[in-house]
Amino acid sequence: MVHRFSSIMQISLVCLLTFFHKDLLAQTLRESVQNALANDHLLQGEFFAYKSSVLNLGSAVARFLPSISVIVNETLFQERYNNPRNNSGLNIRIDQTLYQGSLFVSDLKSKKHTQELTKTQYNQKVYDVVLSAVNAHTNYIQRKKILSLYDKNITLMKDQFEIANAKYNLGEMTKVELLSSQAKLRQAISDRSQAYGNYINAQTEYLRVTGVQPKNLTIVASDNPTPPKSLTDLLQKAEHNNLTIKKSQLNQKIAYYNKQSYVATMHPKLSLFSNVPIGDSSVKGYESTSEMGLSFNYPLFNGGANISNFLSQSALYKKSIEQHKDTLKQIESRIISLWNKYKTDVESEKAANSLLDARTQELDIIIKEFELRLKTSHNVLEASLDKLNAEIAYVQRKHDKYITLYNITFEIGDVRFMPFNDIISQYII
Repeated sequence: MVHRFSSIMQISLVCLLTFFHKDLLAQTLRESVQNALANDHLLQGEFFAYKSSVLNLGSAVARFLPSISVIVNETLFQERYNNPRNNSGLNIRIDQTLYQGSLFVSDLKSKKHTQELTKTQYNQKVYDVVLSAVNAHTNYIQRKKILSLYDKNITLMKDQFEIANAKYNLGEMTKVELLSSQAKLRQAISDRSQAYGNYINAQTEYLRVTGVQPKNLTIVASDNPTPPKSLTDLLQKAEHNNLTIKKSQLNQKIAYYNKQSYVATMHPKLSLFSNVPIGDSSVKGYESTSEMGLSFNYPLFNGGANISNFLSQSALYKKSIEQHKDTLKQIESRIISLWNKYKTDVESEKAANSLLDARTQELDIIIKEFELRLKTSHNVLEASLDKLNAEIAYVQRKHDKYITLYNITFEIGDVRFMPFNDIISQYII
Protein backbone atom coordinates (compact mmCIF):
# COMPACT_ATOMS: atom_id res chain seq x y z
CA MET A 1 0.00 0.00 0.00
CA VAL A 2 2.82 2.36 0.92
CA HIS A 3 4.67 1.49 -2.30
CA ARG A 4 1.52 2.15 -4.35
CA PHE A 5 1.01 5.52 -2.65
CA SER A 6 4.65 6.43 -3.34
CA SER A 7 4.23 5.55 -7.03
CA ILE A 8 1.11 7.71 -7.27
CA MET A 9 2.97 10.63 -5.70
CA GLN A 10 5.85 10.24 -8.17
CA ILE A 11 3.47 10.21 -11.14
CA SER A 12 1.65 13.26 -9.81
CA LEU A 13 4.94 15.11 -9.34
CA VAL A 14 5.99 14.34 -12.90
CA CYS A 15 2.65 15.58 -14.25
CA LEU A 16 2.91 18.80 -12.26
CA LEU A 17 6.45 19.44 -13.45
CA THR A 18 5.41 18.78 -17.04
CA PHE A 19 2.43 21.10 -16.77
CA PHE A 20 4.12 23.99 -15.00
CA HIS A 21 7.57 23.68 -16.55
CA LYS A 22 7.09 22.85 -20.22
CA ASP A 23 10.24 24.79 -20.98
CA LEU A 24 12.23 21.94 -19.40
CA LEU A 25 11.57 20.07 -22.66
CA ALA A 26 12.92 22.93 -24.74
CA GLN A 27 15.84 22.32 -27.08
CA THR A 28 18.53 24.94 -26.70
CA LEU A 29 20.92 26.04 -29.41
CA ARG A 30 23.64 24.22 -27.51
CA GLU A 31 21.77 20.92 -27.91
CA SER A 32 21.19 21.57 -31.60
CA VAL A 33 24.93 22.08 -32.12
CA GLN A 34 25.71 18.87 -30.22
CA ASN A 35 23.25 16.88 -32.33
CA ALA A 36 24.56 18.36 -35.58
CA LEU A 37 28.18 17.55 -34.76
CA ALA A 38 27.30 14.03 -33.66
CA ASN A 39 25.20 13.20 -36.74
CA ASP A 40 27.08 14.87 -39.61
CA HIS A 41 28.45 12.18 -41.93
CA LEU A 42 30.61 14.55 -43.99
CA LEU A 43 32.35 15.63 -40.79
CA GLN A 44 33.15 12.01 -40.02
CA GLY A 45 34.44 11.64 -43.57
CA GLU A 46 36.77 14.63 -43.11
CA PHE A 47 38.09 13.03 -39.93
CA PHE A 48 39.00 9.83 -41.81
CA ALA A 49 40.71 11.96 -44.46
CA TYR A 50 42.82 13.45 -41.68
CA LYS A 51 43.63 9.98 -40.29
CA SER A 52 44.69 8.92 -43.78
CA SER A 53 47.11 11.85 -44.02
CA VAL A 54 48.59 10.92 -40.63
CA LEU A 55 49.22 7.37 -41.83
CA ASN A 56 50.58 8.66 -45.14
CA LEU A 57 53.20 10.62 -43.21
CA GLY A 58 54.72 7.29 -42.20
CA SER A 59 55.64 6.53 -45.80
CA ALA A 60 57.78 9.68 -45.92
CA VAL A 61 59.53 8.74 -42.67
CA ALA A 62 60.18 5.22 -44.01
CA ARG A 63 62.29 6.60 -46.87
CA PHE A 64 65.00 7.56 -44.36
CA LEU A 65 65.30 3.93 -43.22
CA PRO A 66 67.20 1.15 -45.01
CA SER A 67 65.35 -1.29 -47.23
CA ILE A 68 65.91 -5.00 -46.62
CA SER A 69 64.97 -7.65 -49.15
CA VAL A 70 65.52 -11.35 -49.74
CA ILE A 71 66.90 -12.35 -53.16
CA VAL A 72 66.63 -15.92 -54.42
CA ASN A 73 68.84 -16.94 -57.37
CA GLU A 74 68.44 -20.26 -59.11
CA THR A 75 70.89 -21.10 -61.96
CA LEU A 76 69.16 -22.98 -64.77
CA PHE A 77 72.43 -23.81 -66.59
CA GLN A 78 76.13 -23.34 -65.92
CA GLU A 79 78.40 -21.50 -68.33
CA ARG A 80 81.52 -23.09 -69.59
CA TYR A 81 83.69 -20.70 -67.70
CA ASN A 82 83.32 -20.59 -64.00
CA ASN A 83 81.23 -17.59 -62.95
CA PRO A 84 80.36 -17.26 -59.27
CA ARG A 85 77.51 -14.88 -60.13
CA ASN A 86 75.56 -17.74 -61.66
CA ASN A 87 75.49 -19.62 -58.40
CA SER A 88 72.13 -20.54 -56.99
CA GLY A 89 71.53 -19.28 -53.50
CA LEU A 90 69.63 -17.15 -51.02
CA ASN A 91 70.84 -13.62 -50.24
CA ILE A 92 69.75 -10.74 -48.05
CA ARG A 93 70.11 -7.33 -49.69
CA ILE A 94 70.33 -4.15 -47.61
CA ASP A 95 70.19 -0.72 -49.27
CA GLN A 96 70.52 2.64 -47.54
CA THR A 97 70.32 5.92 -49.43
CA LEU A 98 72.90 8.33 -48.05
CA TYR A 99 72.25 11.32 -50.25
CA GLN A 100 69.85 12.44 -52.97
CA GLY A 101 69.65 16.16 -52.55
CA SER A 102 66.75 17.19 -50.29
CA LEU A 103 64.35 14.64 -51.78
CA PHE A 104 63.45 12.81 -48.58
CA VAL A 105 63.35 15.95 -46.43
CA SER A 106 61.17 17.79 -48.96
CA ASP A 107 58.84 14.82 -49.27
CA LEU A 108 58.55 14.58 -45.48
CA LYS A 109 57.78 18.29 -45.10
CA SER A 110 55.29 18.18 -47.96
CA LYS A 111 53.39 15.32 -46.35
CA LYS A 112 53.63 17.00 -42.94
CA HIS A 113 51.99 20.14 -44.31
CA THR A 114 49.44 17.99 -46.14
CA GLN A 115 48.56 16.47 -42.79
CA GLU A 116 48.16 19.98 -41.34
CA LEU A 117 46.00 20.92 -44.33
CA THR A 118 43.61 17.98 -43.84
CA LYS A 119 43.45 18.82 -40.13
CA THR A 120 42.55 22.42 -40.94
CA GLN A 121 39.96 21.25 -43.47
CA TYR A 122 38.43 19.05 -40.79
CA ASN A 123 38.34 21.93 -38.30
CA GLN A 124 36.76 24.12 -40.98
CA LYS A 125 34.09 21.48 -41.44
CA VAL A 126 33.43 21.54 -37.68
CA TYR A 127 32.85 25.29 -37.90
CA ASP A 128 30.61 24.85 -40.95
CA VAL A 129 28.48 22.26 -39.15
CA VAL A 130 28.10 24.54 -36.12
CA LEU A 131 27.10 27.47 -38.33
CA SER A 132 24.59 25.27 -40.17
CA ALA A 133 23.11 24.24 -36.82
CA VAL A 134 22.87 27.88 -35.72
CA ASN A 135 21.17 28.84 -38.99
CA ALA A 136 18.75 25.91 -38.85
CA HIS A 137 17.92 26.51 -35.17
CA THR A 138 17.35 30.26 -35.41
CA ASN A 139 15.59 30.06 -38.77
CA TYR A 140 13.12 27.53 -37.37
CA ILE A 141 12.38 29.83 -34.42
CA GLN A 142 11.94 32.77 -36.80
CA ARG A 143 9.61 30.88 -39.15
CA LYS A 144 7.56 29.53 -36.27
CA LYS A 145 7.19 33.02 -34.79
CA ILE A 146 6.14 34.49 -38.15
CA LEU A 147 3.63 31.66 -38.63
CA SER A 148 2.11 32.42 -35.22
CA LEU A 149 1.80 36.09 -36.22
CA TYR A 150 -0.08 35.12 -39.38
CA ASP A 151 -2.33 32.84 -37.30
CA LYS A 152 -3.20 35.79 -35.06
CA ASN A 153 -3.76 37.91 -38.15
CA ILE A 154 -6.26 35.41 -39.55
CA THR A 155 -8.13 35.37 -36.23
CA LEU A 156 -8.24 39.17 -36.26
CA MET A 157 -9.39 39.32 -39.89
CA LYS A 158 -12.12 36.76 -39.22
CA ASP A 159 -13.38 38.79 -36.27
CA GLN A 160 -13.32 41.98 -38.33
CA PHE A 161 -15.12 40.29 -41.20
CA GLU A 162 -17.84 38.98 -38.87
CA ILE A 163 -18.28 42.47 -37.42
CA ALA A 164 -18.37 43.97 -40.92
CA ASN A 165 -20.90 41.39 -42.08
CA ALA A 166 -23.14 42.09 -39.08
CA LYS A 167 -22.96 45.83 -39.67
CA TYR A 168 -23.66 45.35 -43.36
CA ASN A 169 -26.80 43.37 -42.52
CA LEU A 170 -27.88 46.23 -40.25
CA GLY A 171 -27.22 48.73 -42.99
CA GLU A 172 -24.36 50.37 -41.10
CA MET A 173 -21.70 49.44 -43.66
CA THR A 174 -21.45 49.60 -47.42
CA LYS A 175 -20.93 46.64 -49.75
CA VAL A 176 -17.50 47.98 -50.69
CA GLU A 177 -16.36 47.99 -47.06
CA LEU A 178 -17.64 44.44 -46.60
CA LEU A 179 -15.83 43.21 -49.72
CA SER A 180 -12.67 44.97 -48.55
CA SER A 181 -12.86 43.14 -45.23
CA GLN A 182 -13.43 39.86 -47.04
CA ALA A 183 -10.45 40.49 -49.33
CA LYS A 184 -8.22 41.17 -46.32
CA LEU A 185 -9.28 37.85 -44.80
CA ARG A 186 -8.51 35.93 -47.98
CA GLN A 187 -5.14 37.66 -48.26
CA ALA A 188 -4.40 36.73 -44.65
CA ILE A 189 -5.19 33.07 -45.41
CA SER A 190 -2.91 33.18 -48.46
CA ASP A 191 -0.08 34.79 -46.49
CA ARG A 192 -0.47 32.22 -43.75
CA SER A 193 -0.25 29.40 -46.30
CA GLN A 194 3.07 30.75 -47.58
CA ALA A 195 4.35 31.23 -44.03
CA TYR A 196 3.40 27.64 -43.25
CA GLY A 197 5.38 26.42 -46.26
CA ASN A 198 8.43 28.34 -45.03
CA TYR A 199 7.92 26.85 -41.58
CA ILE A 200 7.82 23.29 -42.96
CA ASN A 201 10.98 23.97 -44.99
CA ALA A 202 12.72 25.24 -41.84
CA GLN A 203 11.58 22.14 -39.96
CA THR A 204 12.91 19.87 -42.71
CA GLU A 205 16.24 21.71 -42.81
CA TYR A 206 16.61 21.45 -39.04
CA LEU A 207 16.03 17.69 -39.22
CA ARG A 208 18.59 17.37 -42.02
CA VAL A 209 21.25 19.34 -40.15
CA THR A 210 20.79 17.93 -36.64
CA GLY A 211 19.26 14.53 -37.27
CA VAL A 212 16.40 15.15 -34.80
CA GLN A 213 12.96 16.73 -34.99
CA PRO A 214 12.68 20.29 -33.58
CA LYS A 215 10.79 20.48 -30.28
CA ASN A 216 10.16 23.80 -28.61
CA LEU A 217 13.44 25.36 -29.75
CA THR A 218 14.76 28.22 -27.68
CA ILE A 219 17.84 30.43 -27.29
CA VAL A 220 19.34 31.21 -23.90
CA ALA A 221 21.57 34.15 -23.05
CA SER A 222 24.72 32.01 -22.83
CA ASP A 223 24.32 31.07 -26.51
CA ASN A 224 24.70 34.67 -27.66
CA PRO A 225 28.06 35.50 -29.29
CA THR A 226 30.08 38.41 -27.97
CA PRO A 227 29.65 41.58 -30.07
CA PRO A 228 32.86 42.71 -31.81
CA LYS A 229 34.85 45.57 -30.30
CA SER A 230 36.17 47.17 -33.46
CA LEU A 231 37.02 46.46 -37.08
CA THR A 232 40.75 46.60 -36.31
CA ASP A 233 40.35 43.97 -33.60
CA LEU A 234 38.48 41.69 -36.01
CA LEU A 235 41.09 42.02 -38.74
CA GLN A 236 43.95 41.26 -36.34
CA LYS A 237 42.26 38.15 -34.95
CA ALA A 238 41.29 36.89 -38.40
CA GLU A 239 44.83 37.36 -39.72
CA HIS A 240 46.16 34.90 -37.14
CA ASN A 241 43.24 32.49 -36.77
CA ASN A 242 41.12 32.45 -39.93
CA LEU A 243 41.12 28.88 -41.25
CA THR A 244 40.84 29.88 -44.91
CA ILE A 245 44.07 31.87 -44.54
CA LYS A 246 45.71 28.90 -42.80
CA LYS A 247 44.72 26.57 -45.64
CA SER A 248 46.12 29.01 -48.18
CA GLN A 249 49.42 29.20 -46.29
CA LEU A 250 49.66 25.41 -46.11
CA ASN A 251 48.91 25.00 -49.82
CA GLN A 252 51.74 27.43 -50.55
CA LYS A 253 54.17 25.44 -48.37
CA ILE A 254 53.10 22.15 -49.96
CA ALA A 255 53.70 23.57 -53.44
CA TYR A 256 57.14 24.81 -52.38
CA TYR A 257 58.32 21.46 -51.03
CA ASN A 258 56.89 19.62 -54.03
CA LYS A 259 59.03 21.91 -56.18
CA GLN A 260 62.07 21.12 -54.02
CA SER A 261 61.42 17.40 -54.46
CA TYR A 262 61.74 17.75 -58.22
CA VAL A 263 64.94 19.74 -57.76
CA ALA A 264 66.33 16.83 -55.74
CA THR A 265 65.63 14.33 -58.53
CA MET A 266 68.28 16.12 -60.60
CA HIS A 267 70.92 15.64 -57.87
CA PRO A 268 73.23 12.61 -57.69
CA LYS A 269 72.20 9.66 -55.56
CA LEU A 270 74.68 8.01 -53.20
CA SER A 271 73.69 4.70 -51.63
CA LEU A 272 75.28 2.10 -49.37
CA PHE A 273 74.47 -1.53 -50.11
CA SER A 274 75.25 -4.87 -48.55
CA ASN A 275 74.66 -8.36 -49.90
CA VAL A 276 74.77 -11.18 -47.36
CA PRO A 277 74.38 -14.82 -48.52
CA ILE A 278 72.46 -17.31 -46.45
CA GLY A 279 73.49 -20.96 -46.58
CA ASP A 280 75.83 -22.68 -49.08
CA SER A 281 75.97 -22.25 -52.83
CA SER A 282 74.25 -24.96 -54.80
CA VAL A 283 77.18 -25.09 -57.23
CA LYS A 284 80.06 -27.20 -55.98
CA GLY A 285 83.47 -25.68 -55.90
CA TYR A 286 82.40 -22.13 -55.25
CA GLU A 287 81.85 -20.27 -52.04
CA SER A 288 79.37 -17.45 -51.51
CA THR A 289 80.86 -14.22 -50.26
CA SER A 290 79.37 -11.15 -48.60
CA GLU A 291 79.45 -7.82 -50.37
CA MET A 292 79.35 -4.21 -49.19
CA GLY A 293 79.84 -1.12 -51.27
CA LEU A 294 78.75 2.32 -52.38
CA SER A 295 76.56 3.11 -55.35
CA PHE A 296 76.77 6.49 -57.09
CA ASN A 297 74.12 7.45 -59.64
CA TYR A 298 74.08 10.78 -61.44
CA PRO A 299 71.20 11.41 -63.89
CA LEU A 300 72.57 12.92 -67.10
CA PHE A 301 69.59 12.63 -69.41
CA ASN A 302 66.09 11.15 -69.14
CA GLY A 303 64.32 12.81 -72.01
CA GLY A 304 63.80 16.09 -70.16
CA ALA A 305 61.23 14.60 -67.75
CA ASN A 306 62.89 15.95 -64.60
CA ILE A 307 63.28 19.52 -65.84
CA SER A 308 59.72 19.50 -67.20
CA ASN A 309 58.36 18.35 -63.85
CA PHE A 310 60.42 20.97 -62.07
CA LEU A 311 59.21 23.81 -64.30
CA SER A 312 55.62 22.63 -63.96
CA GLN A 313 55.83 22.52 -60.16
CA SER A 314 57.57 25.90 -60.09
CA ALA A 315 54.62 27.39 -61.96
CA LEU A 316 52.22 25.80 -59.45
CA TYR A 317 54.24 27.27 -56.59
CA LYS A 318 54.04 30.76 -58.12
CA LYS A 319 50.31 30.22 -58.56
CA SER A 320 49.94 29.36 -54.85
CA ILE A 321 51.72 32.61 -53.92
CA GLU A 322 49.27 34.68 -55.96
CA GLN A 323 46.32 32.70 -54.61
CA HIS A 324 47.45 33.40 -51.05
CA LYS A 325 47.62 37.13 -51.75
CA ASP A 326 44.10 36.97 -53.17
CA THR A 327 42.88 34.99 -50.14
CA LEU A 328 44.17 37.68 -47.78
CA LYS A 329 42.30 40.34 -49.75
CA GLN A 330 39.11 38.28 -49.82
CA ILE A 331 39.13 37.64 -46.07
CA GLU A 332 39.84 41.30 -45.34
CA SER A 333 36.98 42.30 -47.63
CA ARG A 334 34.64 39.77 -46.02
CA ILE A 335 35.53 40.96 -42.49
CA ILE A 336 34.87 44.58 -43.47
CA SER A 337 31.59 43.57 -45.13
CA LEU A 338 30.46 41.62 -42.06
CA TRP A 339 31.43 44.50 -39.78
CA ASN A 340 29.39 46.97 -41.84
CA LYS A 341 26.48 44.54 -42.02
CA TYR A 342 26.56 44.08 -38.25
CA LYS A 343 26.39 47.84 -37.66
CA THR A 344 23.53 48.06 -40.18
CA ASP A 345 21.71 45.14 -38.53
CA VAL A 346 22.00 46.80 -35.11
CA GLU A 347 20.46 50.01 -36.40
CA SER A 348 17.83 48.11 -38.40
CA GLU A 349 16.78 46.16 -35.32
CA LYS A 350 16.43 49.36 -33.30
CA ALA A 351 14.41 50.99 -36.08
CA ALA A 352 12.18 47.92 -36.46
CA ASN A 353 11.56 47.85 -32.71
CA SER A 354 10.65 51.56 -32.69
CA LEU A 355 8.34 51.06 -35.66
CA LEU A 356 6.65 48.14 -33.92
CA ASP A 357 6.02 50.26 -30.81
CA ALA A 358 4.56 53.02 -32.98
CA ARG A 359 2.32 50.63 -34.93
CA THR A 360 1.09 49.04 -31.70
CA GLN A 361 0.14 52.40 -30.23
CA GLU A 362 -1.46 53.46 -33.51
CA LEU A 363 -3.61 50.31 -33.63
CA ASP A 364 -4.74 50.76 -30.01
CA ILE A 365 -5.85 54.33 -30.74
CA ILE A 366 -7.66 53.39 -33.95
CA ILE A 367 -9.52 50.55 -32.21
CA LYS A 368 -10.72 52.97 -29.51
CA GLU A 369 -11.78 55.47 -32.16
CA PHE A 370 -13.54 52.69 -34.05
CA GLU A 371 -15.51 51.86 -30.92
CA LEU A 372 -16.49 55.54 -30.78
CA ARG A 373 -17.48 55.36 -34.48
CA LEU A 374 -14.72 57.80 -35.37
CA LYS A 375 -12.88 55.24 -37.54
CA THR A 376 -14.09 52.60 -39.96
CA SER A 377 -13.34 48.90 -39.96
CA HIS A 378 -11.16 49.54 -42.99
CA ASN A 379 -8.96 51.79 -40.81
CA VAL A 380 -8.70 49.00 -38.22
CA LEU A 381 -7.73 46.44 -40.85
CA GLU A 382 -5.07 48.68 -42.35
CA ALA A 383 -3.60 49.44 -38.93
CA SER A 384 -3.63 45.73 -38.05
CA LEU A 385 -1.73 44.87 -41.22
CA ASP A 386 0.77 47.64 -40.53
CA LYS A 387 1.40 46.20 -37.08
CA LEU A 388 1.72 42.67 -38.49
CA ASN A 389 4.31 43.80 -41.04
CA ALA A 390 6.18 45.67 -38.31
CA GLU A 391 6.25 42.55 -36.11
CA ILE A 392 7.52 40.39 -38.97
CA ALA A 393 10.18 42.97 -39.86
CA TYR A 394 11.36 43.08 -36.24
CA VAL A 395 11.63 39.28 -36.05
CA GLN A 396 13.63 39.22 -39.30
CA ARG A 397 15.97 42.07 -38.31
CA LYS A 398 16.66 40.39 -34.97
CA HIS A 399 17.45 37.12 -36.73
CA ASP A 400 19.72 38.86 -39.26
CA LYS A 401 21.78 40.50 -36.51
CA TYR A 402 22.13 37.20 -34.66
CA ILE A 403 23.37 35.33 -37.73
CA THR A 404 25.78 38.14 -38.64
CA LEU A 405 27.28 37.95 -35.16
CA TYR A 406 27.88 34.23 -35.56
CA ASN A 407 29.39 34.68 -39.01
CA ILE A 408 31.81 37.24 -37.57
CA THR A 409 32.70 34.95 -34.67
CA PHE A 410 33.53 32.01 -36.91
CA GLU A 411 35.31 34.17 -39.47
CA ILE A 412 37.78 35.04 -36.72
CA GLY A 413 38.53 31.33 -36.40
CA ASP A 414 39.58 31.22 -32.73
CA VAL A 415 37.56 28.76 -30.67
CA ARG A 416 38.19 30.77 -27.50
CA PHE A 417 35.88 33.53 -28.74
CA MET A 418 33.03 31.20 -29.67
CA PRO A 419 29.84 30.38 -27.75
CA PHE A 420 29.72 26.83 -26.31
CA ASN A 421 33.45 26.53 -27.09
CA ASP A 422 33.60 23.55 -24.73
CA ILE A 423 31.54 21.53 -27.22
CA ILE A 424 33.54 22.71 -30.23
CA SER A 425 36.83 21.94 -28.44
CA GLN A 426 35.79 18.29 -28.18
CA TYR A 427 35.81 18.04 -31.98
CA ILE A 428 38.60 20.42 -32.96
CA ILE A 429 41.90 18.66 -33.61
